[in-house]
Amino acid sequence: MIYIFVPMYAEAAPLIEKLGLKRTELFGNIQTFSDETFLLTICGTGMLNAAVSVASVLAKTEAGAKDYLVSYGSSASQKEKEGLYLIHSLKDQSTGRAYYPDLLYQTGLKEASLLTGTEVYRQDFFFAEDLYDMEGAAVFHAASFFMGPHQMLFFRFVSDDGKIQNLNREAVRKISGQYADAVIEIWKKLPVQKEEKQEEDISQLCEDLGCSETMKRELHKLIRYAQLEEISWKQKTASYYAEGILPVKTKEEGKRVFYEIRKFILDE
Repeated sequence: MIYIFVPMYAEAAPLIEKLGLKRTELFGNIQTFSDETFLLTICGTGMLNAAVSVASVLAKTEAGAKDYLVSYGSSASQKEKEGLYLIHSLKDQSTGRAYYPDLLYQTGLKEASLLTGTEVYRQDFFFAEDLYDMEGAAVFHAASFFMGPHQMLFFRFVSDDGKIQNLNREAVRKISGQYADAVIEIWKKLPVQKEEKQEEDISQLCEDLGCSETMKRELHKLIRYAQLEEISWKQKTASYYAEGILPVKTKEEGKRVFYEIRKFILDE
């Protein structure tokens, strides 16, 4: 899965339209849009909103080693008038802490440093970094509990230089639309493992085991662990089907086979 976090709907609208994403209702008041590959979240402006949204979505979906996080949105610049940039470093203005995504993929974009602050940028404030926003460092920090730096990519386009009198939602949406095709082309080249068929296989296994809701949740976690450790859980379950053990006939048989699968995964 590719998780996209964008602060404002105006920034996200061109992505939602071009990717054909549909509104989901999985996260309460957090706005999300998705398809089989992408889950886009409107994370809100400011560091607190961004951190809470990122942590909530990644935790609920159990994001892990085979997923990517993409942060996209507007930024201010004292140096550049326009452009789309790949961020190579982020700094939290309030703590001084720096974060560094591992840039493993060739994007063809110019690279830039990003300062994340707590207030809307004004021209009387000088900063040494190339760009300024209010979410980037918080997104990285929250995501780091679920993913490594090599799974994160940060993209920022320049929207203003501190003069925001004419920077309304429609203007931001228009600027974002100029770069939507470019970033989508980059994202579609990321080596994402399709999980739809796998989810069908897990659901079928749960049914054939007669799993309770608790067993279903544990089985999903066990299989995610097996994937990370490259344990051949499918071969193990295939042998049960070949021997006629699955589907089980009673709940007691289901529990016994479930714990055998559990032991196989954890002992490998």
